[in-house]
Amino acid sequence: LSAWIPFESLYEYQLLEALGSAERRFLKGLRYNLAGNKPLACAILLDTGDSSTAMYVVPQDAEGDYEEAAKKLTEHSSMKTWFWYAGTAAMPELPPREFGQKEADQEE
Repeated sequence: LSAWIPFESLYEYQLLEALGSAERRFLKGLRYNLAGNKPLACAILLDTGDSSTAMYVVPQDAEGDYEEAAKKLTEHSSMKTWFWYAGTAAMPELPPREFGQKEADQEE
């Protein structure tokens, strides 16, 4: 990455590197006062159509409460979700780029 972006783990760094290399549009989630055992989207992809995609890197040592909280957090969201169970599986493919209605209107 050509810009300094904070990350919480080497897995998050790998994801951020992949997003930067693919020249994807995203926002980085920052924890601030949120406890470390609470789920937080590592990044929000902005180039996945009319709905953004929340990207979660689930830590290798996460317990059931973490996964349950992440699922509750995402089940009522209008965003698409992407999960990487870091340390137990290889990073899944990044969601494909899609043009939303705004981008499609600008192309015309």
